[in-house]
Amino acid sequence: MRKLLAGTAGLALAVGLTACQTASEAYRAPINAAKTPTAGETAPETPEQDQEQTASPSSEQEGEDIRLATREAGGGTYSGSATDYRIDDLNPGERPDLSSDEAGIWMMMDRAERKLATSGRVINDPALKDYVGKMVCDLAGDYCGDIRVYIVRKPEFNATMAPNGTMSVYSGLLLRARNEAQLATVLGHEIGHYLRRHSYQQMKDRIDKTNGLVFFRVFTAALGVPVVGDIAALGTIGSIASFGRDHEREADGYGILLMARAGYSPHEAAKIWENLNAELGDEKRSQSFFYSTHPETSERQAMLRQLADEVPVAGGDGGTIGTEAYRDALSPHWRELLADEVAKRDYGRTERLFDSLIADGFRAGAVYYYKGEMYRQRGEEGDEDLALAAYHAATQFADAPPELFKARGQIFQRKGLKAEARASYEEYVRLSPDAADRKMIEFMIGGLGS
Repeated sequence: MRKLLAGTAGLALAVGLTACQTASEAYRAPINAAKTPTAGETAPETPEQDQEQTASPSSEQEGEDIRLATREAGGGTYSGSATDYRIDDLNPGERPDLSSDEAGIWMMMDRAERKLATSGRVINDPALKDYVGKMVCDLAGDYCGDIRVYIVRKPEFNATMAPNGTMSVYSGLLLRARNEAQLATVLGHEIGHYLRRHSYQQMKDRIDKTNGLVFFRVFTAALGVPVVGDIAALGTIGSIASFGRDHEREADGYGILLMARAGYSPHEAAKIWENLNAELGDEKRSQSFFYSTHPETSERQAMLRQLADEVPVAGGDGGTIGTEAYRDALSPHWRELLADEVAKRDYGRTERLFDSLIADGFRAGAVYYYKGEMYRQRGEEGDEDLALAAYHAATQFADAPPELFKARGQIFQRKGLKAEARASYEEYVRLSPDAADRKMIEFMIGGLGS
């Protein structure tokens, strides 16, 4: 144990954030580190460059000089070595030395990952997983093979990144991103946490500020508790993937850098936070774990807008937004995502989200139907009328689910409107001749008379 703690205490955070660093510097650090001169400019020579020109590189230096894919964009070039992204020289494909405390954390995360992989919360759709996984690879470059993506059925705006490369993308995030570029913002942010080893920085900082031996024992004991099921596995991964605001700012900088390198429009970065802020409305941010550990939305939106104007985009144009491809990928899961949102019973927030999705125009019939279901489930005074209005609006779209006619019939029946109820039930049976509850609905129709 003393050896582990000594190794932790001796780690030099050579490129880590400093206490005096401003918020703006934290956002800009990844981009500034990655910049090389634009066309016609000459970079000032550094001692390291002189040494590189006059000496043969050792195998260690070669490892440190592994280059991520260099992108020519907008008259400028971004290039980066492994050391631009890491606290030390842990290169793509490597794991921490087995004698280190960091390796212990990785092994604990490996255990949690195995539980998560076989849990009922993972969406095992190969097409969707491949789609998101390709985006992650485009963003991560040489680190693609080190990251394993799990799409988790959880209706929250979030994604997590464990230090061993386990990325959990929540289904609620997929519902709230409107295109590939917006999703790439969050995926790139999580990759930034991984590349900069923020989990280890966070743990090292806590050890330095507390009784290291006590902290380490408590920390490893908590992670060593047998993981019993999918929720515990998800919680174990998420508990270590919580960071301070400066780490979040730096990860935002990586997010916009990596998405621009991959050819996505950086101007979409601020929009996803604008949408989330509108969804939360006047709710207290302190009630949200996400907002308690992240910078203020107004701050990050302003910084992301600024950085979007500064960062070169691969291909030299404004970058890919990818709306249609994103909608195609989500379409098979759209109703499931909406139903999970209703099941949260966070009615005010869900209503604002659904209104935003309706305005967005994608599969609005399904959104209107689940908005009606939300009102029907809430059951407050006047909600049945709101539900009927939502169901009627759904009928104006080709993707209106047949179930809306059954739901509408039930409300009409409760209101004593027999003719309207009968017509709605009959339309449901016509549209769903193979429905499992067809016999029951036909019995109900018979009881309403002609």
